[in-house]
Amino acid sequence: EEINHELIIEADLEALGVDAGYVRSAMAPNPDTRRFMAAQESAVGFHQDPLLMLAAPLAAEGIAGRLDGRFVEALHANLARWGIDEPRRATRFFTSHIEFDGGDDGHWAHTVSVLERYIQDEAQLQQFLSFLAVTTSAMEGCYNSWCTDLSIFSGS
Repeated sequence: EEINHELIIEADLEALGVDAGYVRSAMAPNPDTRRFMAAQESAVGFHQDPLLMLAAPLAAEGIAGRLDGRFVEALHANLARWGIDEPRRATRFFTSHIEFDGGDDGHWAHTVSVLERYIQDEAQLQQFLSFLAVTTSAMEGCYNSWCTDLSIFSGS
């Protein structure tokens, strides 16, 4: 489920009428998205700690894995109100995470089981929880900014 994420995102963007090539090559992430990315990049590039890197997917999967069919129905209804003819084509990336991330056998639970095996002491746990707090806050900021940024681009 973690392969070709970027291709699924590009297809979703195109179904929304967005130039995926522009987003991929010329568009800068908004500040909240950049905060989320910076935490991931820091875990790998500065700390060189793959365990800390797991804080980012745990934050994202912790949100997506708790959503349900009612949320997806409301999301699709909203896209239809925007004039998107096939809302399901524009939400494949997001809805696939709802399906795979939650439950006892989802990505979130699997990530927690990895952490249980590899976090060895209090200092490592503290460091991880610090990263998790930052990535969760950034992920919440992303969701909020994606809503508020739309008003900037819509002219309303």
